[in-house]
Amino acid sequence: MKSYKVSHKTKLFDFNLREIYLFRSLVYHLVKRDFISLYKQTVLGPLWYIIKPIVASLVFTVFFGNFAGIPTDGIPKFIFYLSGTVVWGYFTMVLSKTCSVFVSNSTLFSKVYFPRIILPISQALVSYLQFLIQLIIFIGFYLYFNVYLQTDNLNPNILFIIFVLPINFIMLGIFSVSLGILSSALTTKYRDIIHVLEFSIQLLMFFTTVVYSFNSLSPYMQIVMSFNPISIIIEIFRFSFFGSSSLQVIHILISSSVTFFVLIFGFLLFNKVQHKAIDVI
Repeated sequence: MKSYKVSHKTKLFDFNLREIYLFRSLVYHLVKRDFISLYKQTVLGPLWYIIKPIVASLVFTVFFGNFAGIPTDGIPKFIFYLSGTVVWGYFTMVLSKTCSVFVSNSTLFSKVYFPRIILPISQALVSYLQFLIQLIIFIGFYLYFNVYLQTDNLNPNILFIIFVLPINFIMLGIFSVSLGILSSALTTKYRDIIHVLEFSIQLLMFFTTVVYSFNSLSPYMQIVMSFNPISIIIEIFRFSFFGSSSLQVIHILISSSVTFFVLIFGFLLFNKVQHKAIDVI
């Protein structure tokens, strides 16, 4: 393959979307490669997609639901924690994969030219495949609790599921990739950020409504939590299937504003460093 050297001075807003479209076949092959190879050499293979959220939800049920007694708004504890775990799993996978995209692909970047943003995009897409599998698992358990066990407080909002939930999942992808490429741009100069992120992701979960209810927070803390878009994405997800939430328009507006700020800032910074990253690394 022919290699290229970019000699022009990179501008902040010099971002070629058409070039990404021209390399769409590369995106497809990267997604296919990563999805197949992720668990290729494991005994259980793709079953890990199913096992991980179920085991995590069982652990949360025992420790946070039973021992700590954290309320779940009357929702069965397992299905409540599973709803948060599915969303959180996508976010952490995309962030962990994209934050080191320059460091882990430095050899490839130095030999072959292609739009660097393709790698974070491919990571987001392959993670969506995992997310889809886990979403199906969640729906299966949801139907078991709602239809077979006829559990109370499971009141699906059909209009939200059809019209709002797909947009919610797109926002999940946008925020995850945006924060990931922002981190990847910073790691080209500060490698410690990779280790800081690994530690911070674990802590961030406790500042996200994965293991507790948004409704249990005071109005002030709900506003504060809105600055963490993942919390609002989880709450919209739960409202779609459980039908009870104290979520307000202001919470969604704050969350969306933070998401688009991170998107713009992340892409600008990524665009600024992408051509110089190999020299720095």
